[in-house]
Amino acid sequence: MIEKIDFCEFCLYDVHYIVKEKEEIYYVRDKEIRYICKEAYCTKCNSPMYIAKLNDENLESLYSKI
Repeated sequence: MIEKIDFCEFCLYDVHYIVKEKEEIYYVRDKEIRYICKEAYCTKCNSPMYIAKLNDENLESLYSKI
């Protein structure tokens, strides 16, 4: 199992994070696109965190719907 640890820009520590999924809606060429977006949150301060791998997965998910 991969440990979910990365740097939190708010705490300024390497911390564990959790991933939550939510539905996002984008409009592309006047067309509504719905997809499931994954977001990371710090377990210490609950702030959103940028995780490059999750960002890539979100873009792939969005682009596959276009």
